[in-house]
Amino acid sequence: MKTYILTIISATLLSAFSANLAPEKWQKYVKIITGLVLIICIVSPLKSLVSIDWPEDFEFTEYTAESDGKTQTDIVVSELSERICRDVEERLIKEFNIAACADVKIDVDSEGKINGVKEIHITGAVLTGAAKARLCEVYGVSEVYNE
Repeated sequence: MKTYILTIISATLLSAFSANLAPEKWQKYVKIITGLVLIICIVSPLKSLVSIDWPEDFEFTEYTAESDGKTQTDIVVSELSERICRDVEERLIKEFNIAACADVKIDVDSEGKINGVKEIHITGAVLTGAAKARLCEVYGVSEVYNE
């Protein structure tokens, strides 16, 4: 709070000195600019009151390669695999009323570039031809393995 008050006092003094030192034909412009600076100084604490609405499944997670032995690519591939598995399972229930578990393999080249979904393995239910075709279409795989 002390810093906030000192900032406002400093901005006020600066605007007073600026208005007195400026030539008479510039004084109205100097007053406008210093007035805007004062308003910004006064309103600046309000930005901390505004909250940001993050998506429900958005999480701030800090990973370090040293702490868990994974590279950044491994972390991204792992998270992507989990999300695609959930998406496949939800799609099967929503579109075909089939409850099953999905396991997804992600295609990553030697440089760590993700090329897409490599394989989809479905367990716990028998897929219809239409369900397999839909998963192949959506995820760009040549075949869905039903185990």
